Amino acid sequence: MKVDVAIQSYKKPELLLYTLLSLKKVSESMIDEIWIQDDSFDTDVLNFYTSDKFIEALKPWKINLRANTQRGGWWFTPVSGLYPNYLTLVKRFIFSLRSKYRGTGFSLLRENSRYQWGISNSKKNFLMIIHDDIVFHKDIVKDVLERFEANDNLAIIGDLGQCWRCEYNKLGCSPDKIMMGYRPSKSWPDIDIHSSGHRWPCRINEWCCFVSLPKVKIIEEKYQVLFGGYDNHGDVAAYWFNLVIKENYDFEDISTIEKKKELFLHADGGSGHSVWVDQGNGKSKYDPEHVKRKILEDFKIDLR
Repeated sequence: MKVDVAIQSYKKPELLLYTLLSLKKVSESMIDEIWIQDDSFDTDVLNFYTSDKFIEALKPWKINLRANTQRGGWWFTPVSGLYPNYLTLVKRFIFSLRSKYRGTGFSLLRENSRYQWGISNSKKNFLMIIHDDIVFHKDIVKDVLERFEANDNLAIIGDLGQCWRCEYNKLGCSPDKIMMGYRPSKSWPDIDIHSSGHRWPCRINEWCCFVSLPKVKIIEEKYQVLFGGYDNHGDVAAYWFNLVIKENYDFEDISTIEKKKELFLHADGGSGHSVWVDQGNGKSKYDPEHVKRKILEDFKIDLR
């Protein structure tokens, strides 16, 4: 059994390649197709993904590339044709106006939603979803597939928790405790009504996770919610994770807190935001030349 990989692209093609090369080094035989969904509207980025060097570097994987017609951005936009119960007409109107102002449009086409191209088109039962700033140290795919095969009720496996933004963290909650059955409140994974923390603070983080595609599609049909959306005041897939629990599906953390860094590293150990293209918010600027040097050093591929 193999998986496909869905990965979102935004102006960091060299880093996306490095991520996939590190994954290929440890898991080449376990992966079939790569679904790259680009949000950049940048011809140079798209040309990079169709270049001989890029294709050759990732053989024998099949590379699929789609340029989105709208940039989803890091905000919620109502999706055309989907009407989740939590989204009233008034809220839909307000979010549509905000999204139009930010440049997405009044509504987001379903196919432009984050990771949706891979979700809709992969013929596999399970899809690996990753960010473009991961370094993989060991194969995790074989272990994950064995877990899915052993438990037909599993919906998602990955890196559990957004503890840095969660009020429950102050109560001693942790991903390890959650996997042992601990629940910080009756509201979990929502916050308590009097809490000041981020809503839907707990999720399987979409920077490295595996989903059961049949269950993703069941949740979309039943709740009108896509995996890649910022639904109901949550981060990507946070409200979706709540629906997984509501449906009594199972979830699993990929490893214990102590052992995760032995498997992969996300953005040099920090938030993926730290390596985004400079957005004028004091974030680090992306340095493509640094990544090119790392690709040459670690994989002997010269992109100059």
